[in-house]
Amino acid sequence: MVRYVLPIVLILFLFLIPSHHCLCASAEVMVVRGFVYVEGGKPPVRADIPVYAVYGGKVIAENLTSMDGSFVLIVRGLSNGTEFSIRVGEYEVRKLVFSPGAVISVGTLKVKDALRPSRPKIVEVRSGIRWVFVRWSHSSDDVAVSKYVVSIRLVNVEKYVSSIEVSSKKTSVNLSEVPPGIYLVEVQAIDVANRASDVASARVVVYPEKVVVWGKVVVRGPRGQAMLPGLSVRAYVGNELVNSTVTMQGGWYSLTLPGEKVFGKVIKLVCRDSETVITINRTKVKVDLVARDYTAPTPPANLIATYIGDAVIVKWSPSVDDVALGGYYVEFRSKLVFTNATSVVIKCGKLIPGKYVVRVWAMDAVGNNSTAAVTHVYVEFPHEKLLTVVSILIVAITVVSVLAIVLRYVATKRAERYVDLYYRATLLVGRYSSLCIRALSLTSNPLIYTL
Repeated sequence: MVRYVLPIVLILFLFLIPSHHCLCASAEVMVVRGFVYVEGGKPPVRADIPVYAVYGGKVIAENLTSMDGSFVLIVRGLSNGTEFSIRVGEYEVRKLVFSPGAVISVGTLKVKDALRPSRPKIVEVRSGIRWVFVRWSHSSDDVAVSKYVVSIRLVNVEKYVSSIEVSSKKTSVNLSEVPPGIYLVEVQAIDVANRASDVASARVVVYPEKVVVWGKVVVRGPRGQAMLPGLSVRAYVGNELVNSTVTMQGGWYSLTLPGEKVFGKVIKLVCRDSETVITINRTKVKVDLVARDYTAPTPPANLIATYIGDAVIVKWSPSVDDVALGGYYVEFRSKLVFTNATSVVIKCGKLIPGKYVVRVWAMDAVGNNSTAAVTHVYVEFPHEKLLTVVSILIVAITVVSVLAIVLRYVATKRAERYVDLYYRATLLVGRYSSLCIRALSLTSNPLIYTL
């Protein structure tokens, strides 16, 4: 039963309390209403203008105007009859006397904005792949800052890529979908009279995901130039190697570099002993490189020359070059032959006996020649057996000739008896002489020579 009676008693007590007791709290405050109009605005700005109640140099109440310029100040903590002032921005516009429990309207307070806002100070700029974050400190104004204008444009380009307006309550903004480039971020304060402050700016780099550097490498030497595959191309930022590649057919190369490491920076491209320095400010950059080669290849090794039939066969081991080998020159009997292989067959016909010189040297792709490798081809007389036969024939001819002389001498003594024998000996000498002449003719025939 008690639990039902107690709430009823409390409700009756509240209704029976005198109304002046309920106004005790509100009797200690004073409500000030009104409107603010700033002269000079085109169009005039009404919202977010600070309005203060000031006593003894201290702010005892403050508020911001709404969209229509209206404001409400609740002033408390003063004694009855105390004088205080209403201030809009830095301008005192009205003096009032504190009256507890009063609600008064001050009408429209007109203020003339005479000064430009101060320049905002950019305190932080960060960027990444297609985004920029900027933060600044508040600007000050004699009345109020209405907004901030944040713009971004490419360096050395007047046209803005993006420009947005930010409420005066904010001091930072994040810009997205910004194309890669080197930009100036600008922040400008606008007051309620549409006066603009000086521009605060900061340089920022918006990074792409990747940067492609491509082109061709031309190697120059003492006798020309060439675009060769297989050459190393390296990219450095400072002393840090970012990426490397090798040239393709025709001397072309392509380097894919991380955008955050190289964009907006100076990079160094190295090929052999040549260096090229460039600044990366685009996502695709064409750079042709020039490398120099004045180093000759190594001479051919293990040179062997063989004469067979009517040709000389020359073989050797490959030469080595630091860039690219162009081929070989082979010289034999003032005849010059070029080849890319490590052997060559030189048609020379039949050679007479003797020693012949063969020279081979290597040449690289840009005309550097190695020293020549030298060997000899020896063309000798016939085989020893054939020489033995010829020697026997010569001895036989000599013996028969002597015998013929003896027989001739005897024939003079006994002509009648030895005429027939003398005749036969003469025929024999003639036949052997013919054989010797044929044998000797063989020794001058190149068909019997071999190495």
